[in-house]
Amino acid sequence: MAAPSPAPSGRASPPTDRVVGILDFLAGRPDERFGVSELARRVGLSKPTCLGIVTS
Repeated sequence: MAAPSPAPSGRASPPTDRVVGILDFLAGRPDERFGVSELARRVGLSKPTCLGIVTS
């Protein structure tokens, strides 16, 4: 996965980076399904963090 671009202010936004990381991962695999545990593992996030993102 490519490194996220910094925010316009020059500072990265970790929460935004996490959301974009999940979206990029899923967009690259449109025909696959992932459970929260597998998705979290594949994108390098904790299960609770991943769950919070995908349910919001």
